[in-house]
Amino acid sequence: MDYSTGIVGIKCGLSYQSLREELYVETQRGKTGGSPSKEQMRRVLKTLERAGLISIQSESKKLILKCEVATWDFSTQN
Repeated sequence: MDYSTGIVGIKCGLSYQSLREELYVETQRGKTGGSPSKEQMRRVLKTLERAGLISIQSESKKLILKCEVATWDFSTQN
């Protein structure tokens, strides 16, 4: 996240695939694991947008999100 603007995806690329990889759950005994589908990721992001937590500011195929409630404008990252 760019802490001066609260925007994710411009400086460091962001994609549905990278989000799916981050949300991967290891398979455990008796439980199903795996990554969410691309369609599930789209639904989750739309839900977060409707809740006012993010705004989707994508340009063409580049995924760009603004974190509306994140604390930003810090001079250094924690």
